[in-house]
Amino acid sequence: MGRLIALLGLIIGAIVLFRRVFGSSLPHIADKIKAAKAKPAKPQSDTLDEPMLKCKQCGVHSPKSKSVSEGNDFFCSTEHKSQFLSNTKKENTS
Repeated sequence: MGRLIALLGLIIGAIVLFRRVFGSSLPHIADKIKAAKAKPAKPQSDTLDEPMLKCKQCGVHSPKSKSVSEGNDFFCSTEHKSQFLSNTKKENTS
């Protein structure tokens, strides 16, 4: 009978210890999950109906309002525009 009471005490002690160690972090995780479900990501409405243009340098498509143009060519960034123009000049001079 004494062993049964001691075993029951060990089990209850382990449960209490587990709740103290891990119980404090569980509500925070549940709050994060609820917050993620409550706030659906809104799509940016300014780029939804906008045409996507292919970068002449790398081929990545970007919205027309965010792309950089040079004549009839479009680029995803000013760096790619300058790279493309410098490569074109090198090819034309050689």
